[in-house]
Amino acid sequence: DRAIAAQKLYRYLVSTATEKAADYEVTTASQPYELADTTKKLTTQGNNYVIGPFRINQISDTTGTITGTFKNGNGETLNPTFQDERGQTISSLEKTIGKDFYIVLPNTTNVEKITFTISGSYYETTITYWSVEGAPAEDQPVAIVERQKKEYSDSVEFTQEKEKIFDLALRKYIVSINGVQPTVNREPQISKETLNNLKDGKITTAEKIHPKTPLTVKTGDNVIYTIRVYNEGDVEAIVTEITDYLPEGLKLKEDSQVNTTNRWSSTSENIIKTNKLTGQVIPAFDGSTLSYLDVQIECTVTASVGQNDTKLKNIAEITEATDSEGENMTDRDSTPDNVNKDNYGEQSQEDDDDFEDLVILGQYFDLSLRKFI
Repeated sequence: DRAIAAQKLYRYLVSTATEKAADYEVTTASQPYELADTTKKLTTQGNNYVIGPFRINQISDTTGTITGTFKNGNGETLNPTFQDERGQTISSLEKTIGKDFYIVLPNTTNVEKITFTISGSYYETTITYWSVEGAPAEDQPVAIVERQKKEYSDSVEFTQEKEKIFDLALRKYIVSINGVQPTVNREPQISKETLNNLKDGKITTAEKIHPKTPLTVKTGDNVIYTIRVYNEGDVEAIVTEITDYLPEGLKLKEDSQVNTTNRWSSTSENIIKTNKLTGQVIPAFDGSTLSYLDVQIECTVTASVGQNDTKLKNIAEITEATDSEGENMTDRDSTPDNVNKDNYGEQSQEDDDDFEDLVILGQYFDLSLRKFI
């Protein structure tokens, strides 16, 4: 029995080793998983953000562990649920391996930047062969097998592209009547606090302080207005058309250098337009400076004095605008060319329209009586 066992052992250690000596191969374990580089997008579904696709690829047959973490730009750990491209829930991270998957988060989550990290461990096996110097080819080396624990990690990022905001605002104010400036300056004033609130997104249009008290005029007076367009968005803008709506009793002054320079033309008796700002870029709001461009218009009072005061409300609005590349954009808080002239009150309807009031004082018949001894 011992002889038979010794022969078997000899054949295993020597004969078989000699036969397969040229086929010795050393295989070692390697990292089992890595993250694929995918083009990720954010969409909104109900009250949730859906971001993806992400993908974990298995890159070796090595058995290893895997955990995943999602953190936003503030370092906060997120706890998303997983779903496939059809919207079906995936119960665990392990079941996403080799598939495109999406993460689902409440839309109250800060998702400007998300870092997805996978990490884990696996065992790497190394085999070291020992033999004597000058050993014959049929020599059986001594093999030392060592198993060592290895750690691995991999990360990818999702960065939400900030949506570009297109936002123009318009203000109108009287510069002079018959060449004389109003006693109180009517030019809009904007506070630093307002600009900070606009920068921080607390408001969508800057409050512009300027008086709107009607100014008194007489028949034949000439009034010059300034129409100012501000860029409150983060996209460079071009105003291609401004429309001014003249009330009955006010007309575009004839032979006016102001009107010629500012390229005003009549489309009807009471509607005039200018394209003077076409081609002139208004820089985007940079957080501290609110850029603007001006046009001016000169009008003549044609209304006559009546028994009662006559108000002349002159309205202006932006009717056409583009970005600096000539692309039509949607303004975040106003719609061009939508002023309701017939129901215009004592404040702007949107931030892209504004008005100024003039008043012709009426003539009153007024007698009084007193009796005395």
